[in-house]
Amino acid sequence: MDLISPTWLRVVAPAAALVGGTLLYGSAWPRAQLFGPVLYRAPDDAAPNRFALLFLGLPEDERMRRIIDALQQRSCHAAFAVDSDEATHNPDALEQLDDDGHLLINHGPRFRLSHLFQGYGFWRHAIDTNDDAVFDAIGSRPRLFCPPFGWKSPVMLREALWGGHAAVVWSRQTHRWWPDPVNRRWTQTLPAGAVLAVDPKHARAVERLPEALDALLTRGLRPQRLDRMLGLPGYRGAP
Repeated sequence: MDLISPTWLRVVAPAAALVGGTLLYGSAWPRAQLFGPVLYRAPDDAAPNRFALLFLGLPEDERMRRIIDALQQRSCHAAFAVDSDEATHNPDALEQLDDDGHLLINHGPRFRLSHLFQGYGFWRHAIDTNDDAVFDAIGSRPRLFCPPFGWKSPVMLREALWGGHAAVVWSRQTHRWWPDPVNRRWTQTLPAGAVLAVDPKHARAVERLPEALDALLTRGLRPQRLDRMLGLPGYRGAP
């Protein structure tokens, strides 16, 4: 008797592969809506000639100064997605970002892939802990939640929604391992109303930032803070 029947090979195996691939797509592809709604650009015609800049984390001090200088020189207000550890250990940096007009976004806990399999209690605590750390620094709790590095689970998104958050990701992201021409092409073809994500913890991303911003400005695109471009309040209780 065959341990693997022809029926299993023809029917069950492809079905299992399809289900597994679909679940992986829903988890790993930032813009996937399989597990719940995520925003990654402004509604059509709502933000003509606008784009939003999203930093995925807080860099070390020297890179932070270079980022802030580049943003100030171009009158750009950006969004910074911070995890709980960053928010807890860098209250002064969060306060300065808020004073400068930048937006702080809940980025969940210091992320591990195993967190995708955690339950409701874990994610409720993780999201609340992040909100509380930001509140301690600036006196406001984020309204927006950015799934850690774009990874999602149904439980994570449900807890974010029940906690009063809207989930946001990005339209495009510059990558440190892509060659410069590819990153330039991503930037040069960014559509109006899009969200451009940058990982500020890597030197090349920070070095390329002024060039990327200048390329967008030359095209006639103007930066707008993420919450304002999406037409959402940045903080709970905000008008």
